[in-house]
Amino acid sequence: MDIFDTKPRRERLLTNLITIVLTFGVLFCIYTPNYHIFNWWAKYAPQVAIGYWGLGLLFLAIKSPRLTLVAFVNCAFLCLNLKNMSNKAMVPAKVTTEPIIKVAQFNLNASNSSHFETINAIKKVGADVISVQEVSFDWSLDLKDSLSNSYPYSCKLDGLDIYSMRLYSKYPFASCDTFYCDDIPNLVLGFKTQYSNAKVYIVASYIAPPLFSSAYQRMQKQLDSLASYILLLKSPVITVGDYNIHGSSYEIQQFRRKANLNASRRGYRPDRDNGYISFLEAPTDHIFYTSQLNCINFQTISGPHEERLGIQGSYQFSKDSMIVSLK
Repeated sequence: MDIFDTKPRRERLLTNLITIVLTFGVLFCIYTPNYHIFNWWAKYAPQVAIGYWGLGLLFLAIKSPRLTLVAFVNCAFLCLNLKNMSNKAMVPAKVTTEPIIKVAQFNLNASNSSHFETINAIKKVGADVISVQEVSFDWSLDLKDSLSNSYPYSCKLDGLDIYSMRLYSKYPFASCDTFYCDDIPNLVLGFKTQYSNAKVYIVASYIAPPLFSSAYQRMQKQLDSLASYILLLKSPVITVGDYNIHGSSYEIQQFRRKANLNASRRGYRPDRDNGYISFLEAPTDHIFYTSQLNCINFQTISGPHEERLGIQGSYQFSKDSMIVSLK
């Protein structure tokens, strides 16, 4: 006899209702309808998975076997899906003798500290290449004065809007280009390799938040253009930028598949470089890379007042790829 048949009818209905809600909660994280409320829910899919795990423990404590099973199965299904959408490697790649490029991405609009404090935090990271976005005129002057000694080489895109950005490098680069998707610019930095005429590229992009239908269409078009451009390069590529959409979204997954890019994040990684943990953090800035590279380290960068300032990653060339030297 089914043990659930002995329960009062009202209790069975409540159990069925909770089962349906939990199941659809996971489905909407994975197959997200294009509506703001569902996009918001899917944005916090890692936190939802942790919440389901907690619910499973709660249902176990109150001796509800069916709901315990439902919560844990949905949690496992969502965790597997999130892992598949992030970097699939369980641990970072082993460090070898091959060259390493350390890249950092910052959005100045995220800082609530002074210019002096923020720039010191940026310099402290010590990346080889720094991407800085949403650079106002005042920020531009301060960055130039403060970073010129450590980063004598720069590639910039001036503007009065959100697309004003900079790429700073410790080492000389072979090319600095801009390509457009309609009127949306993207910066491309090219470094020469040691033994051939091929290059290694750093592609910096800013994607406006898809707050309404036309902005969503522009986002999709920019991602498609970016993927096509990366494929045409036929070289190692690292993409950086604030994409204003979470990494597990359908749009980002399609972009990565089209461009053959790997994610730097390994699942839900709330830890920062200073050990601070933010449970409600839902990052929308990303660093992706092609298969000629391995990600050996990835972290979130905190600002002087614990604000989320940016991200950094270290990338090493695989033994099967060309040997590269930035120095």
